Amino acid sequence: MIKNISNNKTNIVYFTSDCQLNCTYCYENLKDVRKSTISLEKLREAADEAIDRESDEQTFFILFGGEPLLEWDKLKYFMDYAVSKKENVQFNIISNGLKFKDDNFVSDYINNVHYKAGRITLDISFDGKGNKERIFHNNKESTSDILYVLALFKLLNMPYRIRYTVHSHNIGIFVDDIINLINSFNPSRIILGAVTDQIDINIFELGKTRILNMWNSQKIKVPICELVCDTCNGCDIQRNDLSLYTSTKQINRALISEGKFSDFKKKEKV
Repeated sequence: MIKNISNNKTNIVYFTSDCQLNCTYCYENLKDVRKSTISLEKLREAADEAIDRESDEQTFFILFGGEPLLEWDKLKYFMDYAVSKKENVQFNIISNGLKFKDDNFVSDYINNVHYKAGRITLDISFDGKGNKERIFHNNKESTSDILYVLALFKLLNMPYRIRYTVHSHNIGIFVDDIINLINSFNPSRIILGAVTDQIDINIFELGKTRILNMWNSQKIKVPICELVCDTCNGCDIQRNDLSLYTSTKQINRALISEGKFSDFKKKEKV
């Protein structure tokens, strides 16, 4: 499955629907989704299509899921294949970070040729210490596990970014959350987004102003991307086309705007 944002040359490759977590607000209702992973053939087709289209420019791939690092061998295969066709390629992995609790995986990751060459950026999706909705399938909270991983990144001096989404569960604490994450774990960047139909926009805007004032006064020195950033080539870039390609159908921006493809599932009634 590959999603192409053609105007800005961003290619999103969907490796798996599987995930260790079952967050209550996730865009995937995992109980109703048949577990699937992308085939090696489809990975080659995705790389070929994007690279052939962008032969004279850098090709940028987002490696996504589910949890893409559950398919680490396929990620390595895809990166090897793409770079064998073209050197000017960059990869962005969007992960929940849990695989980094495995020491063997950490060693394999930091010794990967593409990581060493600086071709990989790593984004960890984490909505703060106060969010109790990011849970495992057995309903255990995952916060302490992710904080362990962030501390490990800091210890190993590994570059990474935090993707922080403001929603109904953290709107009241998101500013303090972000400040604490910066002070405690020193990510290279915070990518800030929001589920605007779930929150009080006035509270969100006041929080953004507070963060901006702290940045301007140099009380925080980690850059924080603006609302609804989805990994871009510069903050002035506007995305005018969004298509999600699967083996059976295409979902375009019109369907998204009509609410037929929601980023967040509705919380189930107990």
